[in-house]
Amino acid sequence: YADGAILAEMSEPDMRIPIQYAVTYPKRLPSPVKPLNLFEAQKLEFFEPDFDRFPCLDLALAAQRRGSVFPAVLSAADEVAVDAFLKERIKFTDIPKLIYSVLKETYGRTGRITLNQAAEAESTCIDFAIDGKRVVLIDDVIYTGRSVRAAIDAIMSRGRPQNIQLAILVDRGHRELPIRADFIGKNLPTSKEERVEVLADGGPEDCVAIVKGEARYTADEHKEGATV
Repeated sequence: YADGAILAEMSEPDMRIPIQYAVTYPKRLPSPVKPLNLFEAQKLEFFEPDFDRFPCLDLALAAQRRGSVFPAVLSAADEVAVDAFLKERIKFTDIPKLIYSVLKETYGRTGRITLNQAAEAESTCIDFAIDGKRVVLIDDVIYTGRSVRAAIDAIMSRGRPQNIQLAILVDRGHRELPIRADFIGKNLPTSKEERVEVLADGGPEDCVAIVKGEARYTADEHKEGATV
């Protein structure tokens, strides 16, 4: 909260609780796990996470910061990686490497959307008529233009606006479609081997960075890039 207070949801360390809640969401049903007794626990200890020992936690935080489809991609990649480890197809230490490679591929996608993303866009709630209105699409980075084209198609499926304008924080070039932004925060020339990372969650470290090479996909990835 703004006043510095924090809400804590605590329980016995038992995976049956989150698994059950995932199945019964949004309902909370009785579980076989005994309630947490703070008098028996007596004290709680907190330690700063060691991301070198637990790289998957670093990946999870990075996916959470990116939002969109990244948490779902991470979850699916983790399931596949763990299954491959259990079948002795990869080493245990290969699990975070595999997850990272999938996240990186998702980040560097050309803008083509999946069926699941299309379904998500179709389910977007627009509770007012857009006919005759001026619609402004807002995005952080424009690359090939394919995602913007998909968004325009989704808007046109809901009505006929007077016009559609595009506001972009960063235009990195490499357009594959004839799409031009009406409002641009910054033109940022990049190579196709680079990617632009936008960190804007309202915190003191909001920035735009160019990330090069095989930098780790971490929540602090912007520190390895050139801040603009």
